[in-house]
Amino acid sequence: LDLQRMSVDRFSGEDLTHLGSVGRTGPGPGEYEFPIAFATLGSGGVAVADMMARNIVLYDPVMAYVEELGGFGQSGAPSNLAPGVGDSFVGSQMRIQPGEQGPEGSLLVGCWNPTDPEPATVYATFPVNVRSEDGGIRVEAPRIALATGPDGSVFVAESSDSVYLIRGFTSDGGELVTIEKDWERVGKTDEEIEDGALGLAISMESGTTSITRPRIEDVNPFRDAVSGLGVDASERLWVRVGSDEIPTFHVYDYQGELLFVARLEGLGRVAGRRAEFVIDSGGVLGFDPDPEDYPKVYLIELEQP
Repeated sequence: LDLQRMSVDRFSGEDLTHLGSVGRTGPGPGEYEFPIAFATLGSGGVAVADMMARNIVLYDPVMAYVEELGGFGQSGAPSNLAPGVGDSFVGSQMRIQPGEQGPEGSLLVGCWNPTDPEPATVYATFPVNVRSEDGGIRVEAPRIALATGPDGSVFVAESSDSVYLIRGFTSDGGELVTIEKDWERVGKTDEEIEDGALGLAISMESGTTSITRPRIEDVNPFRDAVSGLGVDASERLWVRVGSDEIPTFHVYDYQGELLFVARLEGLGRVAGRRAEFVIDSGGVLGFDPDPEDYPKVYLIELEQP
């Protein structure tokens, strides 16, 4: 997903040959106003979440435009997309509604079918802090890590500097596993705090999206206990932990048993920032989402100790 070109590019998994791209800036069919996430679907298609357009753009397995799923209202389209069962997709959606003491909010994790803006299944909800400010409202939503397995299982964790807790669900919403362990907060380096002070501001004018990086003064000085989740082809849950500057993963089975700890010794901080990872049935990818020089994607293989 390229936010500068407003497009989604496809590459061969074997030799990274560029297979084409879809999307461009605009309000028309198959165009994006501000895409923030995408997921490949079980049928081979792709769903792209457009935050500004409040819709999900759907493509078939050869990336031909199919349709747009809208009707999400003020809640906006789901984000943090992950594949569900068949053509369904899993994601998170923030909802704000009137309350007795003013606006109230929640962040839900659910599964959507490509024809209905209402979730078919809700797995978990998190409280959202909503307060009036300068004639409007200020929303402080929790950050979450989300992953789905090849069997449609769903795993979710709230990003916290003091709580290590992952909840797993079956595709139909049943409880699968809960993984919890004691956690002592780990401080960030000065470089991490400096990087975290750069926020993301988005504005639109005359159909053009503008992205700026204003500074944020109040930066959390501690690392997240759980900073990412993934499920591989062997149905092993990978939990990225914030205890080490070197990317480190706790790898569990579906019963919550710790199988091993994986560390990527050769891929620590990238261009002054922490690399991010995608772990799914296709393998393990690392990438720098905001490079200072040029975009990079890393193919990673698991070595036995």
